[in-house]
Amino acid sequence: MFDEVRKQDKALFGVCRGLQFFNVALGGTLYQDLVAQKKDANPVQHAQKTEFIFPVHDIEIKEGSKLFEIIGEKTIRVNSMHHQGIAELSPQLEATARAKDGLVEAVEIPDMTYGLAIQWHPEFLWPKRAYEHDLFKAFVEAAKKRA
Repeated sequence: MFDEVRKQDKALFGVCRGLQFFNVALGGTLYQDLVAQKKDANPVQHAQKTEFIFPVHDIEIKEGSKLFEIIGEKTIRVNSMHHQGIAELSPQLEATARAKDGLVEAVEIPDMTYGLAIQWHPEFLWPKRAYEHDLFKAFVEAAKKRA
């Protein structure tokens, strides 16, 4: 289905495992366990112990990206609840946000009108931060245009 959606240039938006799926489906690889495999990382809490409504680490967003266009900020604080992450980025993806330890936190598919995936969970954060809600609004608007 992923290949057909890309072929038809429908809007795609991935959250958490969705980002990991985009990468693997397009030939990239994952760390299966960040703690065990990414030992050179600065201490970034990718599997938070607090409630998911609390952001726990910063990410840097690439200016000029679709993500930056939607959020409008270069640095934001996100929640984090994953033990896997992108190890080798697919050459068909562009990393558009990273954590302080270098881990990819957002990707875009450059050859699509709207192909965006993020590692964090905006569905827990949107009530207090409008730009989290804007991620969903942007996806819905893109989907309407590509229907």
